[in-house]
Amino acid sequence: MSAFPELPSLEHRGPADGVGPLYTRCWERGELLQLGSWISDVGLLLQAAYERWGPPSLVVLDRWRINELVEKLEASPIPPCPVEQRGQVYKDGAEDVRAFRAACDSGAVTPVVSLLLRSALLEARTIGDAAGNEKLAKSSEGGRRGMARDDAIAAGIIAVSAGYRRKGHSQPKGPALVVV
Repeated sequence: MSAFPELPSLEHRGPADGVGPLYTRCWERGELLQLGSWISDVGLLLQAAYERWGPPSLVVLDRWRINELVEKLEASPIPPCPVEQRGQVYKDGAEDVRAFRAACDSGAVTPVVSLLLRSALLEARTIGDAAGNEKLAKSSEGGRRGMARDDAIAAGIIAVSAGYRRKGHSQPKGPALVVV
C-alpha cells in the first residue's frame, strides 16, 4: 500500500510522471491511497496500514523525514514495537539488497499480486561501488531514467531484508510496517 496526496489528481500526476494511467489503476485496485491535500499524510497512512493488517511486529523506517515519521508513529494507534532505521546509502543499501536477493532466491518471499510493486520493480536499478556493494540507484545515479518511480520497491527491499535478517531469531508474530 502506498499513498499520494489528493493534489494534483492521479489523472494529472500519472502522465506528468511518465506512467500514464498506472496510479489510477493502482488506486482502483486498493494498492494506492490518496491521503492529504498537497502532501501525503503519514499519520493517515499509518492508521490505514494498522486497520488493514493489524499491529506490526516491527516498524522499518527510511531515514528520510525520520523526525516526522517517528512523531506520527507515536501519535498513531499502533502499539509500541521495535523500530529500525535504514538508509539508502551503500552501508545499509548493500546489506538490504543482498538480503532481499537471498530471500527471493531461497523462496522465503511470497509476494502478493501487485501492479504497484510490479511497476516499481521494473523501474528499479542497482549500482555498485568499487568493493562490489550494490544499492538501489537514485535518479541521478547509474544513468537511470530521471522519472523512474520505485519507492514501493525500495520499501519492499527494506521490509524483506528486515524480515530476512531476523530469520532464525525469536520474533513476535505479525507483519512488518515499512515507511519510505
